[in-house]
Amino acid sequence: MPRSTPRSAPVYDPVEAGYLEARGKLIEVAAFFDRAERRGRAGDYRVRALRAALAKLTRPDAPAARAGSVLRALSDRTRAPVPQAGPPAAGAPVPRPGSSSRSQRGEKRK
Repeated sequence: MPRSTPRSAPVYDPVEAGYLEARGKLIEVAAFFDRAERRGRAGDYRVRALRAALAKLTRPDAPAARAGSVLRALSDRTRAPVPQAGPPAAGAPVPRPGSSSRSQRGEKRK
């Protein structure tokens, strides 16, 4: 009886495994920006934070740890306690006092 040789496990290919999912998410992000712009909300601090994080992904010198870089860009790194909690689960650092409130809400100037 011939001996069977153990087969090695297939090599994981992240492109084969995740391309379609990443493609769909990227299209959804693009659609989100389109909707925000159509509603005049492109200046909202959260939309601006997403654009800044996206720019980190597309830099030619971006490190291999892009996920961490994006997470840090979208995280509030304030260490000092605030007197009152801001909006729950904003998902982006809330602009500090002194910023233009009009641009925070994404309103157009007249």
